[in-house]
Amino acid sequence: MQVQGVIHGTKIELSEDPGLADGAEVEVILLPRRHPEGPTRELPINRPTAAGMLAHLPPEVDEEIEAIISDRARGSFREIPR
Repeated sequence: MQVQGVIHGTKIELSEDPGLADGAEVEVILLPRRHPEGPTRELPINRPTAAGMLAHLPPEVDEEIEAIISDRARGSFREIPR
């Protein structure tokens, strides 16, 4: 789920109801909202990449991603259980 918000000291005011119970514990990853100044082909240097956003995941995820890439390269696919 992704929701925009505004920081007020140590509190974050969300732009919409996240649909969670009041008092529910959540994990928050803060990314400053960037307003594009216009069309550009260059990416800002400090913009997170997909790889950077996955850096905190455990090593097992790397193995799963490598297996998926390998399967796709070989053209072998598994049946989806029904």
